[in-house]
Amino acid sequence: MRLALDIPKCRELVVTSRQLALAGWSARALRAAVESGEWIRLQRNRYVHGDLWRDLWPESRHLTAIVAAHGEMTTGTSAFSHESAAVIHGLPLYRHAFRSLHITVTRDGRMPSREGLFRHRDVLPPEDVVVVDGIRCTSLDRTVYDLARTVGAEASLSAADVALGRVTAGVAAGHQKSVADRWREEMLSRCAQHAGGRGVRRAIKLLELADGRAESPGESVSRLRWHEAGFREIEVQPEVLLPRGRRRRCDLAIGEIRSFFEFDGRVKYVDADMRDGRPVEHVVIEEKLREDEIRAVTGWRVLRAVDEDIASSTSFAAYLARFGIR
Repeated sequence: MRLALDIPKCRELVVTSRQLALAGWSARALRAAVESGEWIRLQRNRYVHGDLWRDLWPESRHLTAIVAAHGEMTTGTSAFSHESAAVIHGLPLYRHAFRSLHITVTRDGRMPSREGLFRHRDVLPPEDVVVVDGIRCTSLDRTVYDLARTVGAEASLSAADVALGRVTAGVAAGHQKSVADRWREEMLSRCAQHAGGRGVRRAIKLLELADGRAESPGESVSRLRWHEAGFREIEVQPEVLLPRGRRRRCDLAIGEIRSFFEFDGRVKYVDADMRDGRPVEHVVIEEKLREDEIRAVTGWRVLRAVDEDIASSTSFAAYLARFGIR
């Protein structure tokens, strides 16, 4: 089973060359172990055991690499940013391919030299920098802004949805929309201050689409696909009132075609924890009965899609064609 780790757990995995030497590893033996994959060299003096590394999710590998790089840094003018800051904040990056660590340095600051580090020179005001478990990184809002400008729409929207969900968490239901609207205005104002800059127009479109009610990255990307396909009457987490006062929620409601939409990540069926230990067939039957109730009350159909259907705009177009939707 793959592991998802936080910063303290990542610190436990990373060992220094000095620690390895004290444990009996000679420089020659360590070089051979790195060549064989027994140990993974993350920085000049920082290592992680290969078996543990291979058991980690990509996000946890990236976070472990951040911890290793941070252990070698001495400058205080830089901050981890972009996808690296997203990982530190625990934001999802849907199917994002991690390549380098990302760090932003003020335009008059010193650029640290570390392996596998992509450096950005930019304005970095104090309010855009926070410290998470001892690691300096860009703030949540600045991170979302940077992602919206520089990474794919799928990854940046999934991160923006979670960030907005945190902003509205704990807010009374009647005030959530106003809080979300205020956050969006502040983010769009940030974009306006950098009008004409790289990726700003794309960031505006993504931030206008962000919705903190999405409950998974798959739902976020599904909403993006419907929007790309030209649909605009899209309601997030619509609630259906059933007989005897019962309520059911769906991922999306697409008003133009009188349809509810559900994204079914495969983990919902293959992960025993997600099923609460119930057999797969029980989960499938429950979902079928739920659909029947919704259709009976609303007269709307219920559409379901899996990961492959939302993988790209092309695959989603093929999905819509199967249902005769244009």
